[in-house]
Amino acid sequence: MAGDRSVANATGAITTRMSRVGEQRVQKARAAEAAETIHPEWQAGIDAITFAAVAPHKDALEALAKAILDAQQPDGKWIDRDTSIINHSAIIALMKSGAFDPESHLYLRLDAGLAASWVGLTDKFQAPEKMEEPLPWLSVMRKARPVVAAFHGAALGRAVSGDIPKALTDAIQSFNTDDGKPRPDGDQGLAIIAGILGTAGLAGATALVHGTPVAAPLEFVAGFVASYIVASFGESYLHDKVHHATPEARDKWKALGPLGKALDRAYLSHSGIHHGATFKKDHVTQFETVEQKEKLTKKLLDSGNKLIVDEDFGTTVKWTGVPKMLAPLTPVYAGLIGTAVLLGAGPAAFAGMGVAAVLMPLASKLMHPYLHMSEEEAMSKASGPMRFFLPSKTGRMISRHHFVHHARQTAREGTNFNITLPIGDKLRGTSSEPTAEELAEMERIKMIK
Repeated sequence: MAGDRSVANATGAITTRMSRVGEQRVQKARAAEAAETIHPEWQAGIDAITFAAVAPHKDALEALAKAILDAQQPDGKWIDRDTSIINHSAIIALMKSGAFDPESHLYLRLDAGLAASWVGLTDKFQAPEKMEEPLPWLSVMRKARPVVAAFHGAALGRAVSGDIPKALTDAIQSFNTDDGKPRPDGDQGLAIIAGILGTAGLAGATALVHGTPVAAPLEFVAGFVASYIVASFGESYLHDKVHHATPEARDKWKALGPLGKALDRAYLSHSGIHHGATFKKDHVTQFETVEQKEKLTKKLLDSGNKLIVDEDFGTTVKWTGVPKMLAPLTPVYAGLIGTAVLLGAGPAAFAGMGVAAVLMPLASKLMHPYLHMSEEEAMSKASGPMRFFLPSKTGRMISRHHFVHHARQTAREGTNFNITLPIGDKLRGTSSEPTAEELAEMERIKMIK
C-alpha cells in the first residue's frame, strides 16, 4: 500500500535527515525497545514517534497518523493501557512534527483523538493548552512498562518523572519485578513509603509536642493519620490483590495450605458471589427473584460456604471478620507502634492508631450494605448516625467511588478499591471519577450519589 512505501522511504531517509536533538530523544527509547518484547500493536505509534523526531516525512507521518486514529476505540483508548500510552504519545509527536497544516482535516482529527485519549487514560478532561504535558504518573504512568515510559518521554522531548520527585519514582519502581522482568507496579514500594511517611509524621508530631499541654490531642491526630495511611493503603491493596486476584495468583495460593484456602474463600465471597452471582441486574438489586436467592443459598450451603450466606452474600462481614481483615497489616502496625514507643508517645497516639485501624473493616461491615441500596431504602434502614453520614458530601463521594468500582472491575484490571476515603487508591493510582454515563445510571436507580 502507499502508506507502507511512504514509511519505507522515510526509514531510508533517517540517516541523512536525523538531527542531533532527534537522535538524543529517540536513542534511549530505542535502547529500551531492544531490551523488551514489543507488542505488534505498538509499531505504528513507535514509528510515528521516531519519524516525527528524526525524519518528519509528511507522507509517512500521514499514513501512520491514519493507522493510529483508525485503531482508536470510541472510549478514546486502544486495546490496552500500554498501547494507549504509546499511541497517545505518538499523536503528540505527530502534532509537534510540523508536518501538518493546523487547519487540515487530519490535524483536527489528531487534536480530537488526543483529547479523547487523555480522557480515556485519566478519566479527566484536560485544558487544550496542557494536552502535550506528560500523562499523570500516579494514575497512568506508574504501571507502564519501561519501554512505554521511554517512548512517552521521547515523544515529549523530555524525561518523564511524573507527579512526584524522580527520586521517589525510582525508589518505588526499584521494589517491583514481574516474573523477573522489570515492570514498575509500585504497590510494594508505595506500601513501604506510606509506612515511612506515616511514621515520620507521627515521629515529628510526637517530638514537637511531647510534654506540652496539647500533647495528647495532637498525638492522637498524629497516630490517627499515620494509621489511616497504612490502613487505607492496605484496604485498597488487599481488595485488589486478594478479592480480585488474577488466575495466576490463585494458582500460587494452592501451595500455601490453609492460608491459601482462606485467601480463595475470600476471593469466592467477593469476586465470585458479590460481584459475580449477585447484583446482576444493577447496583442496587441483589437478587431479581426469591428463587434466585434460594438457589444460590443452597449451592453455598451444600459446598460448605455457610459463612458467605451469613455475611449476606459478601455484602457485609461478621464481627469475627473484623480482626481477620486487620491481620495482614500486623507487621506494619508493629513498626508504627514500635516507633511510637521509642519516641515516648503517650496513650493518645495509640488510641488514634486504633481508631483509624478499625475504620476500614467497620466500613465493610456497617456502611457497605447501604452502598448497594437506593437512597430511599438506605435512609429507611440506616441507624441514626448512618442516616446523617450517608447523604453528606463525604458519604455521597464514597457511594460514587464504590459504584465506579463495580462498574469497571474486570478480571485483570480495576479501580476504586477503597470503601472509606480513598487515600490508598490515590496513592496506588487506582482512583477514578464516574463518567457521565455512570452518573446517569446512578440517577436511574436512585442511589446515593
